[in-house]
Amino acid sequence: MYMKRIRYILFAMLTVFSVTVSAQTAKSEPGPVNIVDRIVITSDSTITFDIPDDLMKDLMPGKPVTTRVTRVRRTVTEQPKRPGIVSGFRIQIFADGRNQSTLQARARARASKVLRSFPEYRHQVYSFSKAPNWYTRIGNFATRGEAEAALSRLRKAFPDFSREIRIVKSDVVVNR
Repeated sequence: MYMKRIRYILFAMLTVFSVTVSAQTAKSEPGPVNIVDRIVITSDSTITFDIPDDLMKDLMPGKPVTTRVTRVRRTVTEQPKRPGIVSGFRIQIFADGRNQSTLQARARARASKVLRSFPEYRHQVYSFSKAPNWYTRIGNFATRGEAEAALSRLRKAFPDFSREIRIVKSDVVVNR
């Protein structure tokens, strides 16, 4: 997530700089222009761009250029996981985005159908939406082996939707 944000910021800045340089090059210089002399990303989330003074004057006309270094500081802190939450696996029994008016009802109906046959998952059903799709996942499996064993039991019990059932990586609740 953090690296995606940095890539997005860098892409946006480089796009703006290259458009400006293209306009500047078309006006005056036929040779290549260095739009950014150096980009440094430090471990404390500081991104430093060294931009030539003449380019800064073109980017910010009418303002005096006081420095060659433009700094962007972004601090990202990891949220600690709650006690009892670990990386593990769940089994996805429903994932669909068609027919929006009935998605939530169909996701819950699928969960109810599974719970009738497998009551051990009673408090381990997770239905949620990420627009435009609805998902229903069950279980809290610490290892992939446990999830695969449960997956094979589910596929045998529900052959009509066995092709849709799959294992997904997820943060799970460990009851110890």
